[in-house]
Amino acid sequence: MGIREELAEEKQRHSTLLAEIRSLNEVVGRYEQSEKASLQAALDETLNRLKLQAG
Repeated sequence: MGIREELAEEKQRHSTLLAEIRSLNEVVGRYEQSEKASLQAALDETLNRLKLQAG
């Protein structure tokens, strides 16, 4: 295998890895958003419960 073919394969591997990294970053971003939304919902529920108790 020549240097050009090896370079082409390495570029392809690099592109594949970058695509995987982007995909994983999107998953992490969605997870963080979901986590924030869940936390906000729990805080809102607690606040509403406390408001009801306080009258």
